[in-house]
Amino acid sequence: MKSNCVNLRINYKIILNTYKVLSKSRKCYVVLKYNIEDPTVWIINIYKKILLFKCKKASHWFNDEKQALAFAKDMIEKREL
Repeated sequence: MKSNCVNLRINYKIILNTYKVLSKSRKCYVVLKYNIEDPTVWIINIYKKILLFKCKKASHWFNDEKQALAFAKDMIEKREL
């Protein structure tokens, strides 16, 4: 009997995500997430607190830090959380 062995070589890259909490209130909080090695994607996540858990309410993607921070600032000022 001849066995068919396939060697699988899996290349993986460790992604270093950085999180910054921009606003934290009793009900919701806003988090900025980005990758240190690839600064082309900036994500604003809005979480809602329910008892001891957090639930992602919304996620908005941006091309640079200025756009993401401007959007987060507008959201926090307008109290649209």
